[in-house]
Amino acid sequence: MRIQNFALIFAFVLLMASCSNDNESKKKVSEETTFNMDTTGIFRSYLKHKFNLTIPESKHCYYIISNSGCFDCIKTLLNETIEKIKTIDKQQLTFIIANERLINTDLTEYSFRLYVDSFAEINEYALPITNVTLIYTSKYKVDSLLPLKWEDKERILKLLCF
Repeated sequence: MRIQNFALIFAFVLLMASCSNDNESKKKVSEETTFNMDTTGIFRSYLKHKFNLTIPESKHCYYIISNSGCFDCIKTLLNETIEKIKTIDKQQLTFIIANERLINTDLTEYSFRLYVDSFAEINEYALPITNVTLIYTSKYKVDSLLPLKWEDKERILKLLCF
């Protein structure tokens, strides 16, 4: 009887050890497959490939007009922005239009940097871009991304100014 109890305890200990090892191996696999998205590298690659641009050292805001999301929201945000940007330093602002329905919009009367991504190549990069997205940069790197919503039209000027 004593040997049976010992065998039962030994089997239980082995079972617990194998469960513990299984959890450890799952943890290692999880740690190995987890990665941080290199937003700066991805955006830098896009700018270089598409427009031969680099992220500047000074603070800058990229106003990305996507071809995905709500078209009416995009158009409203763009119209609100155009009305309000007359008062800001346009050297810190670059527009990138990737929405084919807005490419022919007459934005030439305003003195800001404007680039057209006519094939919406930005969608091929792993960036969380939708509707209108602001990408803030400084010191050659991406500081943050801010996808705008319909409600943001009221505070667009505040969002564009640093």
